[in-house]
Amino acid sequence: LKEHSTSTWGVIHIDTERENQLKKMMTTLIADRNLGTGDQLGCDVYIIGGYNDERSTSAGITNVIMKYMISESDITFDLKIVCAGDINTKTMSRPRRLDYPAPIHYGAAVNARTGQVFPAKFDVHGPDKDIRGLKHFLSLIYSSKTGKVTIPAFEYDVISSAHLWLEQSDEFILEHMSTSPKVEPEHFCNDMRNTFKRMISDPEPLKTVFKNSQDRVYRLNDDTGEWELENADLFETSERSKQSHTTFSVKDFIHSVKK
Repeated sequence: LKEHSTSTWGVIHIDTERENQLKKMMTTLIADRNLGTGDQLGCDVYIIGGYNDERSTSAGITNVIMKYMISESDITFDLKIVCAGDINTKTMSRPRRLDYPAPIHYGAAVNARTGQVFPAKFDVHGPDKDIRGLKHFLSLIYSSKTGKVTIPAFEYDVISSAHLWLEQSDEFILEHMSTSPKVEPEHFCNDMRNTFKRMISDPEPLKTVFKNSQDRVYRLNDDTGEWELENADLFETSERSKQSHTTFSVKDFIHSVKK
């Protein structure tokens, strides 16, 4: 999404047929607008990633987005790209099994200066991925104004069977935890296991992960190009936590985009 008057960009991954994710993004995009009488809000829209999956999940989400834009009377939406449905679907074959549909493009990036939107793959997904995986609908963690990534303090329910999930096969995890098990990226199962490991190691996150209920704030180190946790000495860190807080450098970003 690109807001017309300020040229502010917002990028969001939508994985539910509820409108709340999109509405939250719109609220953030127009928060700094000083509207005068008769001023009209407007946004360019780029929809990328949905495909003709076997459960019709993508079609349902795309329909919700379209209906929201049609029904929103206070904002004008200019639809620039829709890379979804048939145009973003390919057929995959497996020996002795039925063919199945898969997306051509999984993700995208935008050059905020030029306005170019293009397919992209990211091998690294930023700090605290295992922690973020425990929060439903966690969004808007990066601020272009401060240049910081903020993981807001939150609590999560600990699943009593978390340790059992760590023993399950990739096939079992895909079947029970994915809406599109045949086309998940290679890192999906490991991401899920890391999330369960975090749940087990930190059952009371406001005491350990978010020491004294403090947000985890990361600032980019201009010299090293790495995300560094502010006030790191205030947070209780186990050996496993140290391993999971892998830094994400500018070099990683550039390398992943080039792929």
